[in-house]
Amino acid sequence: MSGARRTRLVLVSAQGLLREGLGQALRAAGVELLATLSPEDQVVRYLAALRPDVVLIDLDDASGRIRHLWPDMMTALPGQSVLTLSSGQRAGPGPWSETAHLGRAVTMSELLEDIERVHQGEFSARIQAFLPPPEVAPLLNQDRELLQLLAQGLGNRDIAATLHLSEKTIRNRLSKTFARLQVTNRTQAAMCAVRLGLA
Repeated sequence: MSGARRTRLVLVSAQGLLREGLGQALRAAGVELLATLSPEDQVVRYLAALRPDVVLIDLDDASGRIRHLWPDMMTALPGQSVLTLSSGQRAGPGPWSETAHLGRAVTMSELLEDIERVHQGEFSARIQAFLPPPEVAPLLNQDRELLQLLAQGLGNRDIAATLHLSEKTIRNRLSKTFARLQVTNRTQAAMCAVRLGLA
């Protein structure tokens, strides 16, 4: 991987062979693989302790255990960069808040490139292809302004200071913006900001 510091990554998969094989390939490519976890492991506890740059999650889990982990993971680790991998195309955000999604047809070099892009807060053309086009109500200028700041990773307090408004006003405006975008959290809103060219 390029850069002075290697990307710190945790791999989560229900498939032992994938954890072992992909884990070895990632290490060989220069990724700092902090852990390979099964959904049966205490995933949220490990992620909270390890604080990886990126979490790579294999969604192909017939038992659905990974899906059940998601709410706890997003609550414990808000803003965590997550790259998901599966044999099918994601059909929109739903309850998921991943930063980006890739199909299994991706090559190792493409996966490494996209891990780095997600770590840097960017999206590649491959990732963009998996994101559904935004179907949103017309955005006001204040919506666009909020989304730009949110996509920069600013919290409500910093947004309020930047716009010279109270945190309560920012919370209210964000709620209205989320409703227009048909999203339920900051990560999904930030993804919309990228798709709309605001980030």
